[in-house]
Amino acid sequence: MPNSIYSIGDYAFANNPNMTAVNISSGVKFIGEYAFYNSNNISTIISMATTPPTIKSSSFYGLNQVPLIVPQGCKEAYQSASYWRSFANI
Repeated sequence: MPNSIYSIGDYAFANNPNMTAVNISSGVKFIGEYAFYNSNNISTIISMATTPPTIKSSSFYGLNQVPLIVPQGCKEAYQSASYWRSFANI
């Protein structure tokens, strides 16, 4: 995603069986409900944002076991951020 994108809307990438990875640019500030719902082939989520974007409890529904890669030095911010903290492997 280009840095000019600041928001990912509700259901933006839902039901996408071809998506295997998510790379969230540093410009993203908000991710809507069920943005990646039923995209079950996602094996990696990368967030380039140093400040965790605001997400809903359902933004990454069913994907909290997928590895979440964040910028160096930002792990604690994601571990303490609402809903990001549900990821098992940051």
